[in-house]
Amino acid sequence: LRNRINFNIMYKFIIVEGPDNSGKDFVISLIKNLLSENKAWCSPIAEFHCTKPSYPDSITDKFKFTKNRYAEIIGSALELYYNKYISNYYNNVEYVIFNRSWIGEYVYGNIYRGFTPCEAKMMQYNIKDDLFDLMLNINEKYTSNSLFDPNNVEEYVKDNFLYIQLDAKRDWIMLNDDNKSLSNNNSELIKKEQERFNEVFGIIDYMTKVKLMTTSIKDGKLQWKDKLELENELKQILNVNS
Repeated sequence: LRNRINFNIMYKFIIVEGPDNSGKDFVISLIKNLLSENKAWCSPIAEFHCTKPSYPDSITDKFKFTKNRYAEIIGSALELYYNKYISNYYNNVEYVIFNRSWIGEYVYGNIYRGFTPCEAKMMQYNIKDDLFDLMLNINEKYTSNSLFDPNNVEEYVKDNFLYIQLDAKRDWIMLNDDNKSLSNNNSELIKKEQERFNEVFGIIDYMTKVKLMTTSIKDGKLQWKDKLELENELKQILNVNS
């Protein structure tokens, strides 16, 4: 068996966001390795990769469609995790990771999909309410004792949801463009994305949150942070002890 590590992780749901080409996939792979280190027989992690909304031709209310889409994704994630407690259906999922989420819609919805700043902010508040309602619904289904006091749903969400917001130096983001980003490697659009992410970081007040820079300067050169350095930072964020 692999060497086991001690866990004192309270977060069940981990959201990773940040500008395109800021290292999300790599950071998520490190998180998965850390979280599954003491599970030699299986991987206890489910990942939801939230892609941009695909609007039907007949769409009349993009705001409502987008909000409902993310509410459905959150509902699916909660059901997946909590089903082992509220039904006879068994699964071994111990953590859920969101690779992008509704939080990024504050950025991309405003810059690229026509939502006004007011609409982008309102969507965050509406989805927050949806999350609380969905969590309360799960709590009612719980087969034994309740998960939490319904009056403390905000506290429960904050204790169990972790938001990690990545960023990288703009020059590095442009250098590592994969030709798939909405910014199309436009420096001004990337700057605007970074500004919007900083704004939404301040809005998200209902979960534990942390910023993580994925680039560093070594010997005068800009580069990705060393893997070991990132792992150590993530261990502190996740409260994983070697």
